[in-house]
Amino acid sequence: MSTAVRWSPARSPGVAGALIVMGSQVLAGVVALGVIDTLTWVLATQSVTGIFVALWLVARRTRVTLAAAASLLLPRLADLRGTGGIFLAMLASLVYKMTLDLLGICTAAPPPEVHELFLSPYFWVNPVILAPIVEELTFRGFLFDSLLKWGRTTAVIVSALVATLVHGYLPQIVAILPSQLILSYARAGTNEVTVCILFHSLSNSAVLVAVLCMSSLVGN
Repeated sequence: MSTAVRWSPARSPGVAGALIVMGSQVLAGVVALGVIDTLTWVLATQSVTGIFVALWLVARRTRVTLAAAASLLLPRLADLRGTGGIFLAMLASLVYKMTLDLLGICTAAPPPEVHELFLSPYFWVNPVILAPIVEELTFRGFLFDSLLKWGRTTAVIVSALVATLVHGYLPQIVAILPSQLILSYARAGTNEVTVCILFHSLSNSAVLVAVLCMSSLVGN
């Protein structure tokens, strides 16, 4: 059973799957905005919807149960072997992003009210757990697999660029492009999406902690 749900371009829903997942998230966001007045929960609703749709596509493609498809999200210790260089590269990309933040090139200093928002444990659920899962399934999973026909280098560059472009405006794109390239390289080197999910989660956690510290300084 475990072999049936390991990542493989032949079993991946490909770019069509990526578009379906992103479309489901947009639809879920529109619906959620009509019934939920908190952005945190709207974003979480989008991510949960995207994760469910992505796993359903995998289960349907590989002819396994939804629970079996969900095993793709379980990291294995063996997957992390030899990823020390990737970890250091991600750390360097975080230093790069935070330097841009501190210089005001990427984003302005966070307002004092951000501190209170970040103190809510519910706020952290989406950027640390849910968003990394759905984004990596979409970009380093489905999209990456569909691009492999043109070679690993193309898959790394294009999947990273697409993942970067969906994140927002130009300064933000400049700030996160290095980390997105590293995540795509991690997928190419390990062939495991779980590694990308883990590093993405750790990266987002570090950024949020840094922003929380910055907002604390501003508040004082």
